[in-house]
Amino acid sequence: MNHTTENGEKKSRKKLWAVVGVGALAVGLAGGGALTTLYTSITGNDFRTAVPEEYDENRPETETEGALLKIAGDPMVHEFDSSTHNDLVQASWTLTNEGKAAAPFDGTFVPVGAISPELAAALTVEYGVHGAGGAIEGWVPAGTLADQVSYAEALNLGDSTIAGGEERPITVRVVLPDPRVLADDENIGAELRVVANFTVSYIDPLDRTA
Repeated sequence: MNHTTENGEKKSRKKLWAVVGVGALAVGLAGGGALTTLYTSITGNDFRTAVPEEYDENRPETETEGALLKIAGDPMVHEFDSSTHNDLVQASWTLTNEGKAAAPFDGTFVPVGAISPELAAALTVEYGVHGAGGAIEGWVPAGTLADQVSYAEALNLGDSTIAGGEERPITVRVVLPDPRVLADDENIGAELRVVANFTVSYIDPLDRTA
């Protein structure tokens, strides 16, 4: 009985400390509200462009220069089964360079908003290795959503460049190897959530400083 009482007291103290911390933060924010925000500006910014001619493949002069990468496909939306090992969700996306110039690129998941750090650390990322015919020949690990290895680094692509007009498949899966790592006292009965965007970055092949 004493053991139960001590645990109850610890939990009560823990909750009390949490409330005190929030209260202190609220006080700090309330005090900051008395300050006045002042501004200084650069005025007269003016942006304009000429409307381009409609593209005509028979008139090369209407083509635009540079690279334009776009990724297409459905987002991964999945509720993992917490009663089994290695539940996963998989997606296949297509990266297209709509420009004429080749561009180095890379990709990674970028968490959005308030996420569960425990779930992000538990979910592993794997990228598919595509063979000559486009079929998946294997998978390479890319860390977790909390501590990732980028697409190009995981696949050891080195200079990961996509040519003008090229399409490239990107296949990825997210796995929950062991749901037991999420089962602590504070998470029991809770819904843990991670929202993340798969973001592709690429280098502009044109020298904008010239």
